[in-house]
Amino acid sequence: MLVLLVLPAAWAGAQTACEAALATPAGTEAALQSADWDEDAVRASRRVLADTERAEQVSVAAESRDLVLVIEANRDQVAVVDGERLEVLRRLPTRPALLDAPQVTPDGRYAFLASRAGWIGKLDLRTLALVAEVRAGQRLRGMALSSDGRWLLAGNEAPASVLLFDADLNLASWHGASALDGRQVSAVSALADAAPRRSFVVAFERLAELWEISYDPRAEPIYDGLVHDYKMGEGIAKPGFLNMRRTPLEAPFTDLGFDPDTRLVLGRLRPAAGDGAEARVQVVHLDVRRKIAEFALAGQPRLGAATPLRRGDGVLLAVPNAATAMIDLLERKSWRRAGSIPVPGPGCFIRAHPRVAQAWADAMLSAGGRDRLIVIDVDALTATVLRVPGQVGGAVAFTRDGRHALVSVSAPEPGLIVYDTRTLAMVKRLPLGQPR
Repeated sequence: MLVLLVLPAAWAGAQTACEAALATPAGTEAALQSADWDEDAVRASRRVLADTERAEQVSVAAESRDLVLVIEANRDQVAVVDGERLEVLRRLPTRPALLDAPQVTPDGRYAFLASRAGWIGKLDLRTLALVAEVRAGQRLRGMALSSDGRWLLAGNEAPASVLLFDADLNLASWHGASALDGRQVSAVSALADAAPRRSFVVAFERLAELWEISYDPRAEPIYDGLVHDYKMGEGIAKPGFLNMRRTPLEAPFTDLGFDPDTRLVLGRLRPAAGDGAEARVQVVHLDVRRKIAEFALAGQPRLGAATPLRRGDGVLLAVPNAATAMIDLLERKSWRRAGSIPVPGPGCFIRAHPRVAQAWADAMLSAGGRDRLIVIDVDALTATVLRVPGQVGGAVAFTRDGRHALVSVSAPEPGLIVYDTRTLAMVKRLPLGQPR
């Protein structure tokens, strides 16, 4: 079985994907509604490419069990790296401006690549060939793959919509991103797979709702609105499978994070006038569909990058911050701030591995921190700063056994640096195009 390891996107021209995600959303409601890309256009755009370039297809299944995909932004291609021998196997052309990390099926056979312009491609990792593609929209905000590998959800900025595809990129359903009464339209702000629940969760830029779309065939029927509110005709149910269940919010969520069991969603509220320098964070229980806690964190907490740190019998949620030189530690039962870890500057990510005693974070949003990684001792909650020969270009990825950490760097010489996670020594450097 192929196991895929991915370095998520971080460089988009001179701006990191982290910085792009924090930027003010573009587009008016009129622009979101008038975007000329409907269900027929999506279906017509789908192409099957399975039989093309058969002579050039290379089987790597017997050669490597670990693969790393590195997006080379300045070349519009993906480098496939052997995670065991630490060598580039092949480079594959891609659509321009790929988004974040590819999504990988549980068996490691296929990876899905998405571009900012709305194209989603299906890559066969056994043959290293693109087998199908479809255009989900004109400005794609993100995508998520179901934990069983059977469904793919795409969220658009324009046209404002949420699309569900099967694993062969056939359009299964199209949902306009609007309120129940259709009066308010919004771009998608964030979406994610909630694997233990077998569902997707979607948040919106201007819509004060969460959507949960279950891919569990046994999902309970959906009654729109609150359970005891019958003003919108909740007496008529729709199937819970592959339909959206709405959870009302006090205000739109600009970022999403999960408690490890995914029953609880953490959302950062869009700041209002007079909110000051602190971000309001709410905890919403998806089963009862209401807020159960609220707290404030300084700066711009990156809830979507929050990572659980397992210490003995307890778990702390570590949250990087895009505006302060601090990683916040949250206690999950009380949702109180249990402490913080000082770091050289604001950052985008924190990564952990069950076989590695440390968590790895960045400070790439500070002028003096782009060439540094922060290695956190999970038990002691202390940090070691690691100087990197170059500018960090994306989140750290680990080999399957946790022995090596892989870091993408940009200037002055773009490449992939491999570190020994026990000694923190650099093992190898692979020259690549500008990594994302």
